Amino acid sequence: MPIYPDRKNGKLTGRFRVEVTVNGKRLRRRANGMREARTLEAELLGELQDCTLPPPTAHPEAPRINPEAITVGHALDRARGILWAGQATEARSYRKLERIASIVGETLPIDGFDVNAVDRLTVTLRNEGCSDATLNRYLSCVSTFLRFCKRRGIRKADLPSMEWRDEDENRIRWLSYDEEASLMELLPSPFDAVVYVAIRTGLRASELLSLTPDQLEPRWVHLWGTGTKSGRTRSVPITEGLYDLLASLVTTGTMPDYWQLRNEWDKARKAMGLMQDKTFVFHACRHTYATRAVRAGVSLRVLQQLMGHRTIQTTLRYAHVEDRTLSEAARKMTAFPAPDTLPKGGANRPNCPTPTGSGKPLRRFALSIRSCPPRNYLPDRKLPGSGRGRGGMVDAGDLKSLEPCSCGFESRRPHQLARIGHVPLLSPGVIS
Repeated sequence: MPIYPDRKNGKLTGRFRVEVTVNGKRLRRRANGMREARTLEAELLGELQDCTLPPPTAHPEAPRINPEAITVGHALDRARGILWAGQATEARSYRKLERIASIVGETLPIDGFDVNAVDRLTVTLRNEGCSDATLNRYLSCVSTFLRFCKRRGIRKADLPSMEWRDEDENRIRWLSYDEEASLMELLPSPFDAVVYVAIRTGLRASELLSLTPDQLEPRWVHLWGTGTKSGRTRSVPITEGLYDLLASLVTTGTMPDYWQLRNEWDKARKAMGLMQDKTFVFHACRHTYATRAVRAGVSLRVLQQLMGHRTIQTTLRYAHVEDRTLSEAARKMTAFPAPDTLPKGGANRPNCPTPTGSGKPLRRFALSIRSCPPRNYLPDRKLPGSGRGRGGMVDAGDLKSLEPCSCGFESRRPHQLARIGHVPLLSPGVIS
């Protein structure tokens, strides 16, 4: 990568380093901004291409190593700088690999990493209290590492089968407003600012702590694919206040690293009396952002893009309901009228009386209705001019006494519906 953020003593300086290599010759410079860095890159590239350099000398072919002599420790050194290079999870993945090597043994031949070694790894991690989800992350790391060795001829044996665990959908932990206020009070600067931004952007710790000046705009935070967990580029909207806060953290080099943030978080967690709550971690800030967005009525599809989820199933975890939501639903259900008696004689709805002089129940029609007539019904008898498919006039005197139907619009046949007075009856189908 020819352009990358400049660091001093492990902290960002706000500048950029430019490195250009042509035919083994390298030039390095520093620039104050991304635009200046790209211009400098083109100048250095042209400077090197104009130089007349002798052809590179051919290096003798490296001696081949017997795969049986290659150990897990040797393969781990071979993978450094290649496997997961440039990804946000690179450092974390190598920490997992180092832990795996310490369990199975760095002197274990790489071809000896078989199912038995995987079982030994699983049992050890399980005894340490790792969850099924954590075990799957370690198994994924092993699979990726062994496939890397297989592709480069370091490993000759087939890959061992992995017995993946079923991951339970753990409880989503988000912060209450009181917990957020306590964190803001207990965390020192700049850690309080990092938590404040995380709750209002939903950025992962790896995304937030690795931000560079070129990713910030007054209204947006741009996350490139190599720096996200899903590998997809996305942009997150921010306010002007958040932009000023992020810009000061990134450009002044005061953005902490992950372990510094975790140390201060654990101190505040202990002060709040939540050490027994294993779900009270920094990632809860991301859950808080998503939960508050759902409460505010943000569409799950929109939230999926903001969160950077590959599938909508991951976002659906935040479509949870709370006790007050359930209580509100129960309150709305009580608005429906309760029947005084149970339905009898096949009546299609409670509180819908049987017509006078008729023992036949009413039947409901699926109608396309533009305007609902009055809540009246007609007796079960043929009306003048009401034959099937014919129109006619019905006089109020032809109707028996009508009783209101409390449950709405019911009819035996569409053409038997009429308003009180002289109104035309239409053919069955649509009532105007």
